[in-house]
Amino acid sequence: MYYLCIDIGTTAIKCAIVDRNYQIAAEKSSEYRLIKKPDEKVEQDANEWWNVTVKTTRSLLADSGIAGSSIDAVGISSQGISFVPVDREMNPLMNAISWLDTKRAQTQSDYIIESMGNDKIQRITGCGVSSGRNLAKLLWIRQEFYGLFRRIYKILTAHDYILYRLCGKIVSDHTMAGSTQMYDINLRDWSDHILDAFNLDKDMFPQIIGSGSFAGRIEKRAADELGIGYNAVVAAGGQDQKCAVLGSGIDKDSVAVSLGTASAISRRIDRPSILSNMSIPCCVDVLKNKWVMEGAVGTAGAGLKWMRDTIYKGKSYRELDALAERAKTGSLFFYPHMSGASTPVNNKKVRGFLYGINISTSEEEIIRSFMEGVAYQIKSNIDIISETFGETKGIRIYGGGAKSRFWLSVLANITGKRIEVIKSTETACIGAAMLCSMCTGEWKGIEKASESVKIKSVIEPEPKEHEFYQELYFEYISIQNKIMELF
Repeated sequence: MYYLCIDIGTTAIKCAIVDRNYQIAAEKSSEYRLIKKPDEKVEQDANEWWNVTVKTTRSLLADSGIAGSSIDAVGISSQGISFVPVDREMNPLMNAISWLDTKRAQTQSDYIIESMGNDKIQRITGCGVSSGRNLAKLLWIRQEFYGLFRRIYKILTAHDYILYRLCGKIVSDHTMAGSTQMYDINLRDWSDHILDAFNLDKDMFPQIIGSGSFAGRIEKRAADELGIGYNAVVAAGGQDQKCAVLGSGIDKDSVAVSLGTASAISRRIDRPSILSNMSIPCCVDVLKNKWVMEGAVGTAGAGLKWMRDTIYKGKSYRELDALAERAKTGSLFFYPHMSGASTPVNNKKVRGFLYGINISTSEEEIIRSFMEGVAYQIKSNIDIISETFGETKGIRIYGGGAKSRFWLSVLANITGKRIEVIKSTETACIGAAMLCSMCTGEWKGIEKASESVKIKSVIEPEPKEHEFYQELYFEYISIQNKIMELF
């Protein structure tokens, strides 16, 4: 018997069939659209979330030869923040607004700060006010499309929408609710204080249940569309980075780092904690009574893809690695803030920039500087987390970027940390499978589950390279700080 795990990514739906030992028996991925509009608006068609899930699952079952009747639980990991308003018939009222959309609600974000103050919002929600989060965007909908706003029955994240299509229940989990800026990380519930302050009805939002809780049984219509059995249970899932943290099997002294579209830098903690400078968010974990400090580099893999598609047209990622490997260390400084500066800078007005170009600059140096720039940003997050919660002893890494051994060697040398590369790149799906086992009563605890995580390779930092990068890092941050003064 197997778990079907659905990972609703930013640009693709990934489906995996996972066995009881949390090993992936088969997997498949299908890309789908980001709808890019003027003024940096980014949307998705919520119907595509479901339609691509159906297509990918049916193809996965057909190619693997695994019987749909052997699926006895379905789990979800999902991109956070992206949401769609639906009417009483549960039909989308507009395109879903993507988490990559960070500009349309800037006026509303400023209003939130004026009304409640950034510090107060962060102490309730764990994260500073952001135009990219759901609260600001919901206020934007109310201001720009009041007629549509009045027709809203529920606000659903991608996780919530797929879960509804699976079992007909309107529920969310704590990690998804926690990304909206309308959730209290201390009380672990929707924040009445914030909702009342901005005149939002709590009934617009789903009931929150724990990740791994029983959400319902698969509906016959959904089972027929997917090609699985009618007895499968549906588990409440979680935000993809939190699922991946679970699936990575990290201990309390390590960080999990994703190198996907964005990069998340995550460390599990035992209590909600707000840093004094509020530079890195505190989030709810999928595990009960656990929280996660979660830094981010907003455009890691997305930035690399942009470079491949624009500057290096026709080249593969492997060819980009080869170019970067030929370049001299630290020739240029690349600041990968293509959708605004993420943690610990937290300035959505900033855009990416390249420093140090001269007439001798080569294409090899530019691509290497990008990889180094992402690694510098990851290091800055790890250093701040370590200052509060103790030394970070190692990194467990996953995601598409983890296929580049050269990029990982750069990261090891810049951070000075031992890197363990997880064998499976679909760590979020493994985490979703672990949540399925909670739902079916087969969960044996995090320690036992962590033993199942396979390490493909280990990369140790080179002391001399790390020492050289340390000097470059201070210069890199100094230049960044000067540029930030302009914004």
